[in-house]
Amino acid sequence: MPISRRNLLRAAGIAGTAMSAATATEAMANERPLPKPAGQAPASAAGPAFDPQQQFLQLVGGGDGVIYGIRADGALRWYRHADWQTVGPTWASGSGRVIGGGFNQFIGIFGGADGSLYCLRADGTLRRYRYVCSDIETGAGSWVNAGGVQIGTGFDRFPRVFGFNGHIYGVTAGGDLYAYQFNPVTGTWINSSGTRIGNFKSYQLYADDSGVIYAVRHGDIYWHQYTASGWTPGSGYQIGSGFAELMHVGLIAAGQGAIYGVKPGLSTASWPGDMVQYRLVNWRTAGPDQSRSWAGGGLERIVGTGWTIQRNAALQGYTRTNSVRPGDTVHVATSSTFASFTATVVRVAPGAAGPAEVAPPMTVNGGVQPVPIGFVHTGCGWADTIQTRIPTTFASGMYAVRLDGPYGMRRYVPFVVRPTAPSNSIAFIFPTNTYHAYNTYGNHSQYCSDLTGTRTLSLHRPSTEMNVEATGYLEHTLYSDILLTRWMTSEKISFDSYNDTDLHLISDWSTYDAVVLGSHPEYWSEAMRQHMITYVASGGRLIYSGGNGVYERVSFSADRSQIDFRTSTGTRDTYEARGLPASQLLGVNYIEDSWFTFAPYTVAKMHPLLAGTGLSVGDQFGQSGYNGGASGWEVDSLLGLEGEATALQVIARGTNPGGGAAMVFLEKPNGGFVFSASSIAFNGALATDAVASTILRNVFTLARDRN
Repeated sequence: MPISRRNLLRAAGIAGTAMSAATATEAMANERPLPKPAGQAPASAAGPAFDPQQQFLQLVGGGDGVIYGIRADGALRWYRHADWQTVGPTWASGSGRVIGGGFNQFIGIFGGADGSLYCLRADGTLRRYRYVCSDIETGAGSWVNAGGVQIGTGFDRFPRVFGFNGHIYGVTAGGDLYAYQFNPVTGTWINSSGTRIGNFKSYQLYADDSGVIYAVRHGDIYWHQYTASGWTPGSGYQIGSGFAELMHVGLIAAGQGAIYGVKPGLSTASWPGDMVQYRLVNWRTAGPDQSRSWAGGGLERIVGTGWTIQRNAALQGYTRTNSVRPGDTVHVATSSTFASFTATVVRVAPGAAGPAEVAPPMTVNGGVQPVPIGFVHTGCGWADTIQTRIPTTFASGMYAVRLDGPYGMRRYVPFVVRPTAPSNSIAFIFPTNTYHAYNTYGNHSQYCSDLTGTRTLSLHRPSTEMNVEATGYLEHTLYSDILLTRWMTSEKISFDSYNDTDLHLISDWSTYDAVVLGSHPEYWSEAMRQHMITYVASGGRLIYSGGNGVYERVSFSADRSQIDFRTSTGTRDTYEARGLPASQLLGVNYIEDSWFTFAPYTVAKMHPLLAGTGLSVGDQFGQSGYNGGASGWEVDSLLGLEGEATALQVIARGTNPGGGAAMVFLEKPNGGFVFSASSIAFNGALATDAVASTILRNVFTLARDRN
């Protein structure tokens, strides 16, 4: 069926695929006063009210085809997809109607079929609003409670909260899923304390009515249902696949089996993307039926265009100086739809707990800075809004500028403070190239299928991968490395901090007894690789705590604001393909057969590094951790390539199907050595597994013993 351009444009609520800043400001000026949640700060008078390429913070389903769009400036727009049952192109004529304002203060909003909106603030308070639509064609209606009613507190203990129609779910930092139920008719909670119903750490989760939950992992989607009787038989049934491309922006479960997603536009064009829809007809019974009935044969249908989503568009930023020395100035560029916010420098590592404030907060004026076309490659180009000098008394470590919005909303802009001169015997290198490779800000990482040839990505954009606080998901980037540095701090192991750019530039590391690589040091320039080979050959001790290391070659731009990934033909530019396998440095190489499996290690031979563990050959350790079994996600083993460890140098092996991690210890000339844990998941087990902790403690003891 041909798609009506009129209806597509109405669905997005904009004129064409992008709106100019002047047009956006004019549109805001013409909107009539509307109900606003209490306590909202006025919008900034300077600059556009929102960036059309980052229009919505979130899209929220309301049942019967209703979708609410929470715009970055706080405006609440009402849409209704008239063809929601048949996956057609028609939208109600009033779609795009503005019905409220001030909703950018919330970090999460969940809909209900009766017009309810359950709105969560970062401080853990949950408020309920209700819009009664009197005309489903125009969206006309009225608010039952324009100021909202607070119905709950304490939800800030969950890094993730989602829900629909009064079913509210929270996911803890450890991935445990708790279910709550609010009765919108009586206005009371059926179970206000919540019920733990499982662990879903490796899944993105979306709620439908009747206790239905869609769990998505790596693009595969599974049906679950939890009721007062527990999990419905058939929960976990796979109902689809191929949703990976939509996960960068996020799916929208809109009720009654209607599932929407926004496909990212080309990275070299304006950001607006197409909205696609699927509808699971037997959404209440798919699991017990062991069948999936998709409307329209399950084919992807474009039902709208011009949609742009960026969850943090109300408050976001990046640093143009990701590694500095004491005495240098950190330059941070921000964009915010709030009139003002505060910024505070915090130390992330070393530290045994959460970020610690190390400077007083400063007030920053808000203002939107739009992203230019092609910013994924060339950078956002925003002007500095924060410039702060790092005191000469600051110790080396990982720091961040914390941006604080209303009601406890927090965003972090991390950066490394490297030492003016080495001050500790241990150097820790944060694998920032990997963080940037997986950064999906702008809906594109180096893994996106629409990118061709050499993939140039800018470091001058906000990051989705530099999480300073627990997210409730599995972690392989910055937060996993924070878990390692917290363990080091608790063990009183002092260290100097660097990032991949520093390793690229600094050739001499000989003053350090040991250099530590983090959880996922995958992407290396040729200079980085050579500097570490020289260090180990001269007697350096290399402690490789992660997995899939030194795997792919990258190159920096002259000013190091961009990284080039892949060859000119778009193929992975692996060191192994160049005849330079990772084993030449690490003693192990990445294996694919056990990808995304998690398992314990089994002791392969007795070794001095096992001292104090009480283990014998055949015993297991690392059964669980933050990311699951300590041998997991991506692991390295023995493939018979140059420089690999011998069987006698293998301390333990992961028990993963397909082959697990090979934990190895290799003595090198001049008193050097290489220890490889060979698993991304290893660092996540340090806080909970005494054996893994003891082994790594023994490694550090040996590294600092120069006699």
